[in-house]
Amino acid sequence: MLVNFVGFNAGWFGCVLAAAAGLPWAGPVGVAALAALHLWMTPDRRRELGLLAAVAVLGTVIDSVQMKLGVFSFPGAAAGATVCPLWLSAMWVNFALTLHVSGSWLRGRYAVAAALGAVAGPASYCAGARMGAMRLHPDPAVALPALVFEWSLAMPLLLKAAAWTEPRPGERCS
Repeated sequence: MLVNFVGFNAGWFGCVLAAAAGLPWAGPVGVAALAALHLWMTPDRRRELGLLAAVAVLGTVIDSVQMKLGVFSFPGAAAGATVCPLWLSAMWVNFALTLHVSGSWLRGRYAVAAALGAVAGPASYCAGARMGAMRLHPDPAVALPALVFEWSLAMPLLLKAAAWTEPRPGERCS
């Protein structure tokens, strides 16, 4: 669990600091390495890979919508971009790596997960903005409620998705 938690933080800082330094590809490379290690250590790679892919798609869609709504923007992003940067999608994969390991204590605790998401999600985006990886909408009354809404729904949903990918009792891991 500790290795998973440390890996998550390394992936988060890697994505944010690399994006802020103008190297948006570096964070996703680091997260890919973490994901490869995670999958190597996972008994049911197929299910875990499915979870990682689902979370990546869901997160990319959610954050792309938030970006189009003006909740946040990215320095150097092409005008009219419709999809959030790859490094932000990689951060969703990085988060998904915790769902069966260091985040497993939230299993079945959906109200706690929603409350934690409502606080930790926006805090993460605010930290990323302070480090220069992104810009939040200048009016906190726009950005914060949108991020609170996103993450108070995303956390329980992601935990439910993780529960669907867990092996059932008596099932072999492949």
